[in-house]
Parts: sequence; structure tokens; C-alpha cells
Amino acid sequence: MKPSVFAFSGFSGSGKTTLIEKLIPLFKEQNLKISVIKHDAHQFDMDREGKDTYRFSKAGADKVMISSYTRSARISESPQTLEAMIEECSSSDVIIVEGYKYAKLKKIGIATSRTDYHLPCDISEYVAVVTDDKDALQKNAGAIGSCPVFDLNNAKEVFLFMLDMMNKKTDEGLTSAEEPSENRNDLTHFDNEGNARMVDVSAKDVTVRKATAAAKVKVSRNTFSLIKSGGIKKGDVLTVAQIAGIMGSKRTPDLIPMCHPIITDSTSVRCKLNEEDLSVDIESTVICTGRTGVEMEAICACSVAAMTVYDMCKAVQRDIEITDIRLMSKSGGIHGDYVRSGIKPSLDAWIAEAKASEDASHIGMFLFHNGVVRADSRARVRENDTESLPVTEMEFSADLSKADLAIKETLLLPGIYYVKVWLNEGRLKVGDDIMLVLVGGDIRPHVIDALQFLVGKLKTECVSEKEING
Repeated sequence: MKPSVFAFSGFSGSGKTTLIEKLIPLFKEQNLKISVIKHDAHQFDMDREGKDTYRFSKAGADKVMISSYTRSARISESPQTLEAMIEECSSSDVIIVEGYKYAKLKKIGIATSRTDYHLPCDISEYVAVVTDDKDALQKNAGAIGSCPVFDLNNAKEVFLFMLDMMNKKTDEGLTSAEEPSENRNDLTHFDNEGNARMVDVSAKDVTVRKATAAAKVKVSRNTFSLIKSGGIKKGDVLTVAQIAGIMGSKRTPDLIPMCHPIITDSTSVRCKLNEEDLSVDIESTVICTGRTGVEMEAICACSVAAMTVYDMCKAVQRDIEITDIRLMSKSGGIHGDYVRSGIKPSLDAWIAEAKASEDASHIGMFLFHNGVVRADSRARVRENDTESLPVTEMEFSADLSKADLAIKETLLLPGIYYVKVWLNEGRLKVGDDIMLVLVGGDIRPHVIDALQFLVGKLKTECVSEKEING
């Protein structure tokens, strides 16, 4: 039987380590085999300078192992994925994971006075929460609902809850702890009973949120000419569509049931004629300062603007096509930034955003990484295989959820205040950009370490690269 896996999720200083320290002997008293996986976003000191294993590792060994009569250890010069470490502990009855705040596992949240009762994720993502003051947690984290809450000083209660979940897994065939549910909390507009709800965002931080969407309205050559010349009898098509889009954005929560009413700071809609495609291309950008994003407002603006173009022109053409309504980019919020693949962001815009952020005064330097498809194959560069054929193209894909997690982990490194990542996708040619990474921090060693950490993590855990040789 697979082990039960529990992730303890809380900000630094919340008391996770002390609680886990108390839980371990309770499991051992039940003759249960327990493993603990710890993630440290910082550099940990396990193999001390001067020791033989340290010298072997620094000499270039990929893996160094040491054993005594009582203990053994392994040091590798490369990180392991959480999945690989869980697999390595598969003989255990229970695995406790600490430090992977956003991992899709059964999460037990820790929120205490030392962290102002804040949790890394929405309360709905936890199977239970441990705190030193339930009333303070309720005030700061919002509605707790049916989520069980336990006293930080009573590890026995937490242990019994975990044991009960393990027994239910065995006896009732419930979803195992190490396998995230595909339909429970991934769709946040449903509660644990499957009822529709508006997500509680009261515990989220107030940040600047920005979203850009786009749409295309395809018309005939005759209609295009009439729009361009001002020959549509209803009036100026592009101006009316622009105003309609802005008005539509403000009505989003009236149209989309679970959208929060938002006070927007800025809404812009741009309509331009595309003679090559015989279309009206529409783009909208919405900005707000709040606890939830404005993607739907941007998409709604484009949709209403596109429908307005249709309405203005339907007297002369009935088969107008509204196509390609899509989110182009979004920024702000706990889920990280998003840029539609193939649309390369502006480095200047990133740096300008960083310099306008509240952490700007702490940033002393930026480092930028631009990965590009090269003609020399991986085998030729890394293994000196001179007979390998040159690369002509590359199939490139990315797991954006893992990339978001990598960004969050990088922001936890010392002295790091700003991180941006763009990942391309699809069949790329030699010279095409693979990824763009920008890291801003206080001093050079911190920024260099963070950039190396993030690029390494993206390359080993978040992307797939398949060289096509010819």
C-alpha cells in the first residue's frame, strides 16, 4: 500500500518543525514507519568543509555516499524533485513533507501569531489548520467553514486526525493523501460538498493586478473598407466599440455569477484595423489594486467590444466572425504571472515594473537569462560527441504550475525581491528564444545564486526539450 503523505504548509517561523518533531514519536509508538522530507529554499550546510565527503563532492563527484555502523547519508550535486523523494520513501507508512507550501498534496496549514495568522494558500486548500489562537485565525484568514482547527500545543490531536485520515484511506477507499484530488479543490468555485460559491479572498494580500486580453473580428473586404472610410451608417465603429468595451468591463460581475465586484484603477480598450487579416483586432488591459485578479474584466471588455463591432456592421454583413477571444497576460496574485506562449514580454517593461514596486528600494541589481535554441546538439556540447548531427529545431513545452512553484521558491531565497519568467512553447527554430528569466535582488552573490537556482529548476523540473537533428 502506498504511504500516506501530508504536507505541512506555513510561513517561516510558524512552528512547523517543532510540531513535526512532536508528531514523529507518536507515529513510532504505533510501530509506523515515518519519513520526513524537508525543503530548504536557502543553501543548507550538511557536508562540512574539510571533511572527505566535502572534498570528493567539490572535486566533481555527482554523488557521494557515506556509511557508518549506525548511520548513512548521500550527498548529490543536483536537486531532487519532490515526486522522486516521495518515491524513495515509498516503504514508509507515512511521509511528512515540510517546506513545499504550494505542493498539491494533503496540506495541513500552520498559522500562528509569529506569522500574523496568515496562510500561504486559501483556507479551502487545507484538510486541517493548526494555530495558537482560533479567534485570531478566523479574523485574519477569513471564513474557516468546515475545516478542522487544532491547537498548536496539542500534537496528540493532530496525530489522531492524521491517523484517522490514514484509516479512512484504507477502509473506505478515499483518495490517498499523496494523490491530489482532480476535482475537489482544483476548481475553487466549488466547496468540499460540490456547491457553487464565490471564493473567499479576504485572506489574500492586496496587490496590483493587471490583465490583458484580446479578440479578433473577421469581416469581408467590403465591410473592412466601410469601417475604414467611415461608411457604416451607425457611426464610428472603432470608437463605439472602444467605449462599449470599457462599459462592458465594468459590468463583468453582473454577467459572470462568481466574479467579485471590483473597483478598477484603469481600463483601456484598443481597436485597430488589420488589413492583412481583414479584421478588427481588439486588445484590452485592466488594472486594479485588490485581492483578486481582473482577467475576466479584460476578457469581458474584449468580448463586448467585439460584439459591438458586429452590431455596428450587421446591416451590411451577417457572417462576421468573432474569434480568438483569449487572455494574453496577467500579473499579481499568489498564482504568479502568466504570459501566453509565443508572446515575448518586454525586458524594459519588467524592469520598470520592478522599479515601481514597493520593494524597489531593496533591489541593487538585476540579472537576466535568455535561453536560445542552438545548432550544437546537447550530446556535442556536453559529451563532446563530434559525430552528432546539428540541431535544426526543438520541441519545447513547459509545466506552468511547476514553473510558478519554482518562482515562489526563488522569492524565498535571501535578498531576492523580484522574479519574472517567460517560457516559450511549440516547435522552435535555431535562434528562437526558449526562456527569459529576470531576477532582482540586493547584492550580487544573492542574485547570482538565485538565477542559477531558478534556471536549474526550470530546466530540470518544469520544461521538456526535444532536439530535432537534421
